Amino acid sequence: MSGVGDFEISDELYTMEPLAPFDVLATASLAGFARPLVWVRPYGLGRVCYCALGHAIEQLEHESVRRILRNGLEWVSTR
Repeated sequence: MSGVGDFEISDELYTMEPLAPFDVLATASLAGFARPLVWVRPYGLGRVCYCALGHAIEQLEHESVRRILRNGLEWVSTR
């Protein structure tokens, strides 16, 4: 989340139940509960970065969303 501060954005929110442990990096509030938006975890010899943001071009043009995606790609591609 380097270079990403707090920000507000309108996007479609997918809720999910965790099937495995992961580190939550960003959340959204829904009905008073924090829901994971961005999370990471190791997987085998690799890494997984999940980002639920970016369902339309308006979200993908937001600089914070772009930074999250760039950081996530860099993180999963390095050891």
